[in-house]
Amino acid sequence: MEATANMFQMPENFIKEVATSYGVTKTELDALLLAINDCPGAEIAVKLNISQPAVRKRLGEATASLA
Repeated sequence: MEATANMFQMPENFIKEVATSYGVTKTELDALLLAINDCPGAEIAVKLNISQPAVRKRLGEATASLA
């Protein structure tokens, strides 16, 4: 069983509101929401039509904004 299976899931609209208030951009938020839902980086890249390094960059920038 994965660790995330036991984690409390917050409503997506709450995550969007908090992330936006911390300056997370829409493109960063798109990647972040997929990652929160256990989507692997390669799959995020395909879904967003971007490269895997771009996924890492967006997730890193979102994390930095939220820190």
